[in-house]
Amino acid sequence: MLAFESMDEREAWVENGDVLMVDEQNAFEETIGYETIDGNSTTHVDHRRDPAPNGDDDYESLHVLFRKNEGTSIEQFHEYIAEEFVPSLAESDDLLRLRSHLIEGYDNSIDQPPAPNVSHDAPPEKQYQAALDIAFDDRLALERFFDSSAYTRTEERQPEYIERIHAFPVRNTYVHNYDGEMTIAGQRGATVAETIADIGARNQTTDETLDHFRK
Repeated sequence: MLAFESMDEREAWVENGDVLMVDEQNAFEETIGYETIDGNSTTHVDHRRDPAPNGDDDYESLHVLFRKNEGTSIEQFHEYIAEEFVPSLAESDDLLRLRSHLIEGYDNSIDQPPAPNVSHDAPPEKQYQAALDIAFDDRLALERFFDSSAYTRTEERQPEYIERIHAFPVRNTYVHNYDGEMTIAGQRGATVAETIADIGARNQTTDETLDHFRK
């Protein structure tokens, strides 16, 4: 997931991302880049020890995608998610992290960043309009959450707005840039950053050392 402070920064990334786009064909057959506009990606709860993890953080984490009903407009769907669904979930004491994304409509007619041999087409009936990043300390907390009133009281109204929910377990999280600054993983690579942390190589985290990789 990519986040930018402004559209100018996003465009700068697109203009300089050719090497990544060309490399997509080595890993993917299809990539769909969903977008949110300013203010529509919101962190509601975050109690993690490290907000910029590198690798396995030992949490029970899910990335959840939501598809609206055919008869519901995207504006109505976003209002339901933002004003009713997510606020209820956020009341749970079992949540470690909750971040919501209200996704803009995906237009297949708009050119996407070029990635040779990779499809960027998403039929309307397979598109998503919202997403959640959600995490718990462990599986017990996850199970308690789905039995709690914070979640169960949303079940009756879900079919009025939601056609489908797809939940994907998150195995590892790699943060390469946090709060506008490159992390050690971003500067040195995830594997090297993990080794630095595992052996306690503090000299590799000093500004004197990292300045060599910032140039």
